[in-house]
Amino acid sequence: MSFAVELWDNLEAITQRGKDGLRTLNEVTIFFKDFAAVSETSCKMMTKVGSRMQVEDLEGGLMGTIHAALFSLLKGSSDLSATYSLVSRHMRQDVIEPLEIFTAHFEETQRSLTAEASKILRDLATVRNQCGKVQSKFYATCRDADLAEQSVEEAAATFALGSDVSSSQYQKLATKAMSLRSEAEQLDLEYQHAVEACRAMWQCFDTEMPRIHENLQHNEESRISFIKFSVEKFVRVQSLLMNTVKQQIDELSAAILNVNSKIDVRVFCDEKRQNNSRPIREEYVPYQGRRASQKSGNFNLNLGHRDSVGSASSLKTHQWALMHDVVANLFNSRLPNQADLAQLRSYLHTYAGRRVFLEELNQQRSTQLQLSEEIFDLVSLMLKEVLSRMVEENDRDVGLFRVVMILAQTFYRDVGDRRQYVQARLNSHEIWKDRTLWEATIMDSIRVRVQQARLKAHRPSTQGWLGQMLEWTKAMNPNTTNEEESTQDQPDSSSMEKNIVFAQLGSFAFHMLNFGLPTEEASQVLLQCCTKEELDKERTWMLLAELEANRRDAEEEQNSVKRSLRQREKERKRFGGSLPLSLAISFLSVSSIGSLVLVSRSWRATGERLLLKVLSRRGVAESERSRVWGGWIRKQERRRLDYDAIVERSGYEGAVSDDADETILLDAGRCFPHEPRMYPQELIRLLRAYAYFDSTVGYCQGMNFIGGWCLLHSANERDAFDLFVCLMENYDLKNVFNTGFSKLKLFYFQLDRLLGMLLPDLHKHFKTQMITASQFASSWFITLFSNMVPKPIPEETVGRIWDMFLLDGWKAIFRVTLAILAESESALLDMNFEEILLYFSAFPDASIFDAERLTNRAISIKITSSTLRRLEVEYDNVRSRALQSPS
Repeated sequence: MSFAVELWDNLEAITQRGKDGLRTLNEVTIFFKDFAAVSETSCKMMTKVGSRMQVEDLEGGLMGTIHAALFSLLKGSSDLSATYSLVSRHMRQDVIEPLEIFTAHFEETQRSLTAEASKILRDLATVRNQCGKVQSKFYATCRDADLAEQSVEEAAATFALGSDVSSSQYQKLATKAMSLRSEAEQLDLEYQHAVEACRAMWQCFDTEMPRIHENLQHNEESRISFIKFSVEKFVRVQSLLMNTVKQQIDELSAAILNVNSKIDVRVFCDEKRQNNSRPIREEYVPYQGRRASQKSGNFNLNLGHRDSVGSASSLKTHQWALMHDVVANLFNSRLPNQADLAQLRSYLHTYAGRRVFLEELNQQRSTQLQLSEEIFDLVSLMLKEVLSRMVEENDRDVGLFRVVMILAQTFYRDVGDRRQYVQARLNSHEIWKDRTLWEATIMDSIRVRVQQARLKAHRPSTQGWLGQMLEWTKAMNPNTTNEEESTQDQPDSSSMEKNIVFAQLGSFAFHMLNFGLPTEEASQVLLQCCTKEELDKERTWMLLAELEANRRDAEEEQNSVKRSLRQREKERKRFGGSLPLSLAISFLSVSSIGSLVLVSRSWRATGERLLLKVLSRRGVAESERSRVWGGWIRKQERRRLDYDAIVERSGYEGAVSDDADETILLDAGRCFPHEPRMYPQELIRLLRAYAYFDSTVGYCQGMNFIGGWCLLHSANERDAFDLFVCLMENYDLKNVFNTGFSKLKLFYFQLDRLLGMLLPDLHKHFKTQMITASQFASSWFITLFSNMVPKPIPEETVGRIWDMFLLDGWKAIFRVTLAILAESESALLDMNFEEILLYFSAFPDASIFDAERLTNRAISIKITSSTLRRLEVEYDNVRSRALQSPS
């Protein structure tokens, strides 16, 4: 069934259907807008309702079960308000805006097709009416001519019989008959021409009307599909709201079930109780006795006669006091005296003493990380003492081991322009060679992080003290059950836990080599942990690749001088007599370089390449970019593609998948909305054309920014498509979008290795904070920085980046990425995990993206194609070894 077959003669019904469809689209849009407005109002009302309820402030104290339930109620209303806001935002971005764009497109298409069909029908009716008139006149004239000729024949017969018909009458009848016959012949010709005109018009009708009907039918089907798509989006948004409401009800129900009056009373008593022991009462101690006690270190002398329990408690209090004072004085640049230092070292012989000391030292991380030389030496000495006592007493506490490891990589001192961490003083200690202790520490760290994630996942509205309170009350109240814990983990939680395991193992892979564990043993530890945690092979080989990369960093540093000499010799052989030109070219103007190119053939061969490099690094003028980029593309001897034919074929039914088509339609409207030169319809045509041109890749999110940037800097759509295809094929950008993102994973590995070689302090800090390249650099590689226009990166800066990329390839992107990290290094070194991610999402210091500043810094970073190829070979080798491993 189709319009062209069933309704070919009923354009009026089709037109009315289109009008009704347009009215339906407008009504659906109004409905969704009203729903979004209701969500916004609900968000404001929920915020207002939550602000009216006041719960007593217990900050700093313990919370009872009733307070936990009330705060769960408040938190639930806050989350519900946030969900209403999220629903409103999703409705406007994912439903209303695309629907408005489609409605305008539908109306314009319907109007133009209907007007074209109406014109054809009007022209056909006009021609047919004219033909009918000529036909009627022709037939009437022929009839009159026949009658006139019959009258002439009758007159001739009568005249022959001698009737009274005169010759003049006969002549008059004959003349009239001849005139009518001549007129009939003329009308016959006109009638034939009119029929030919009708045939031509019918041929136009038979050719054009099926196409118009087909397009009208396609437009109508698109309207129905898009309304379905919008309603499905609406249902998903509604599901988000309903799930949040159900989740809040379940959490509040669990909190209410945990309310227990006896527990609340106990909590109150625990909060208000001053300490666990009776206060020490004053006793007279002579001055000489006090001095003797200080020299001997026996703090029990000033306590009088106590039982053994009281003496032990008092001794513990003084140990803590001494450790607290010594550590606090250290970070106030006051060195302890020898007596206090000796006493402190004696306390480190006990497990409790080591634990308290590390806790005190760990608390200072939030106040000061940089140490003076004397304090640095003392902290290193005390941490080494802790490790030695652990070895002597066979203390295998993984918590202490992990804290020492973290502290050793946190505190540092400045040595010239580099940082020296405490870890450098502890590397030689034998405890770091203990494989089993490393394995136990890793597994314990994974267990703790996974438990924290599970608690957060099951109790998303109860964070910090509130979540701990609910867990504690549940443990104390055996009659309370939680149905959520009896259910199996969902696939999302399992994936989340595997991500946690992968992040933890990646961090410890760096730590093990950093503290001197041999690579082979570190590999065995990683493989053992991967086996226990059932980590997939792909992540396993990525961990081993990272381990191998960290091992080679030290070798790279040692061989840097030799490699520099080899590079100079290589350049000398490559350029030969043109070496002076290559060295001086950065100081010359473009016109001067053009003159030098004409000196000789050898200088021309070298100079043309160097001239392009100077153009790319100094920046191509915005007005010349389309011409220069087009010239660079044509130098690669690419064949010109028939863009119009590809666009036409991409419009056929089934040429592009429905999912890709819908995604393109949504992404095109969001690409460079600030740019008046960007026309979404052009971008839609380009992306659909490529999805049809290379169906193995199709369309992936992120391509819209690449395609949009090509359109903004090309003379026309055809040139933009050629540039887009060239990037995908000649620059291997298509493998960044391929299933599995194999190229992107290679880039992450290469960036991590380059970061370790060129910015070792930042690399170490990222490993300590468990920051990976995928958390900040994925969009940089996928969109070549074009998604960051106009904020935080100006358009001119991204243009300069593309200038370098088109000439130098991917090493230009690595240079720019490392330049951004180098410019941000001083700020990033003082940030924790959350602050680092926030920094990369906002970039508060926009000055680092100044075009001249960033490109000059990028040019100064030495990365060669051979380095990237060597890292790729290293990545492939480690990957193949890991995939062949039994784990």
